[in-house]
Parts: sequence; structure tokens; C-alpha cells
Amino acid sequence: MQVLVVGEAKEVLWVKTETGGVASLSYRRDGTLEKIITALESALCQARGEASQAVVDSHSAVLSDAAGAHARNEQFIVSALRMGR
Repeated sequence: MQVLVVGEAKEVLWVKTETGGVASLSYRRDGTLEKIITALESALCQARGEASQAVVDSHSAVLSDAAGAHARNEQFIVSALRMGR
């Protein structure tokens, strides 16, 4: 699995794969790295909430109205992608 953080302009800001990861060192200086950490923490909190929900069917996503509104307003998109084998 790999995790991507994509910026508002759809550019990849941060990536973590099973074997490594990459981010620009300039993100430490301009505060972007802290925003990335905040977005990842929010995504982790959402995933933990989803994991604690009862499974109704295997195709349903659990997303509250508040979480959806927050996701639409976030500057970053956090995407977890399954890596090919």
C-alpha cells in the first residue's frame, strides 16, 4: 500500500510506500510539512472511526456529513492506494 498527500494544485506533496517515501525539504521551512502531518492525523482518525463501525456491506463507505464537509474544505487530499504485486 502507498499513501499520497496531494496538494490543492493536484501535485504530490508527500508519499510513503512500503519501501520508502519522499517529501521536499523545503516543506519543513514553509510549514507545509506540519499541514501534511495534520491531514494525515485527520485521515488516521477517520480510518479508526470507520474501523470501529459495524460492517453493513462490503461496498459501503462510512463518512459523516461533518467529515465530508471537512474533506471538501481541506487543502490536502490524503489517498491510500493499493500497490500492485
